[in-house]
Amino acid sequence: MKAYSDDLREKVLKALQSGQAAKEVAPRFDVGISWVYKIRKRFCDTGSYKALPRSGRPRKLNEEDVNKISEMIKINPSLTLDEIKEKGKFTTSCTTIHRVLQRLGYTYKKNTFCGGTKPR
Repeated sequence: MKAYSDDLREKVLKALQSGQAAKEVAPRFDVGISWVYKIRKRFCDTGSYKALPRSGRPRKLNEEDVNKISEMIKINPSLTLDEIKEKGKFTTSCTTIHRVLQRLGYTYKKNTFCGGTKPR
């Protein structure tokens, strides 16, 4: 979920400063009333209405690594996860590489050819 824009935050605070109640401001700007209370409290406490930075850890594979994996798959689409890890000299798990491939839109499909039998 994305944070509300600074423009919206500013408009909400201006509406509150003009004397409107939080219960009137929330539906007008299509935001939750608890968010209106939080943004007003943060502005009163810190003087800032800017969004706080998102929490979480950075990804294990950066954009350069993701591009490297994408190029490897374009060159040889039949690479296994272990081969990608080995050829790319990645220290992450195969699961991480699998998730990167899913994010890039690659899917795994088993070969429908069954060794020597003819389709009916």
